[in-house]
Order: sequence, then structure tokens, then C-alpha cells
Amino acid sequence: MISNWHSMIIASLAGIPAITKPEEDGAEEHVVLLHGLGRTARSMSVIGWALEQEGYRVVNIGYPSTKGSISALADRAISKAVNLCGDAHRVHFVTHSMGGILLRHWMNENALPQAGRAVMLGPPNGGSEIVDAFCDWRSFRLLHGPAGRELTTREDRGPRRLSCCAPLETGIIAGTRSLNPLTSAFIRGDRKRVV
Repeated sequence: MISNWHSMIIASLAGIPAITKPEEDGAEEHVVLLHGLGRTARSMSVIGWALEQEGYRVVNIGYPSTKGSISALADRAISKAVNLCGDAHRVHFVTHSMGGILLRHWMNENALPQAGRAVMLGPPNGGSEIVDAFCDWRSFRLLHGPAGRELTTREDRGPRRLSCCAPLETGIIAGTRSLNPLTSAFIRGDRKRVV
């Protein structure tokens, strides 16, 4: 049985009632999956399976999230994924955390004529106060790499400087509670953003 958040992703991509493939020329709809910081493609495999059950072709791209800048990672991962989609009728995206920032960066730099929809799971679109608090720590730099340090709330170098993912229709699924109360203790106020 598919959980509710899987159903929300599928509904967001396909619309309600769900459509799985366009009728013209038998061309397929592809969904590119982009994992977050410190994760691998394996972390998106259940979502990929659920989408395949609905008839989508899935491209689950892994990339070394701690080994490069957001710009370099976006170009490496998303360009490869879009090429793998070939002549797909529409290309959709499901991203987790920093994967959404890579998508925003890539869409700012590239055209995607067959752009469909995007679902972002917990993206730090406004930056992360946790990054602000810890990015100068040596251990943070070693663990999260250059891209992790770029997830700041600063408007001159963080995700806030990026525009939206137009022409992708985009939906965001985000929570209001942190899974890590220790790091959240360093953030003041009601609004808590986590990587």
C-alpha cells in the first residue's frame, strides 16, 4: 500500500484524476528524482517504485552531493538526467531537500521545452538557519562540502538569489517540525528551516 505522501506526489504530478501517459504518439512521461544533501539515489527508490506503478518512466540520478558546488552538481546531475529522458513528451521532477535547490539553479540556466511539473519535498528555498549557525565549523565543511555551505539564508549567495522553476508547475511538501531538536535549539523564533 502506498503511503499518503506518495499519493500526494503522484497526484501533484499527474493531476486528479491521474494521468499516466500522454495519448499522442505513445511518448512517455518521465520523472527525474533528485535526492538531498548527504543522501544517495537509493533514498528516492520507494518514490521511484510508486511512480513506476503509475506508469511513469523514472530516472533516479545519484550525484556526489558533498563533493561540489550547487552549480557543478546541478549541471552534472540534471543535465545527465534530462539527456536520459530523450524525447519524452513531458519531464517532471521530484526533489528532496537540496535536490530542489539544484533544480532551481538548473532551471535558471537552462531551457526545458518539455517541462512538466515538480514536487519539492522539504526544500530549503529560503536557506537554512542551521547552515548559518554551523557553516564555519570545520566538521560541517568536511561533512557537507561546498554545496552544504551554500544553503545559507544570505540573499547574495544562498537559495534566495534563485528565481522559481518556471515553466515547471511546482508544488512543495514541507513539515513544521524538525527531526533534530539539538540543531533546532540553535535557531530562534517560530520559523525553523532545516537542511
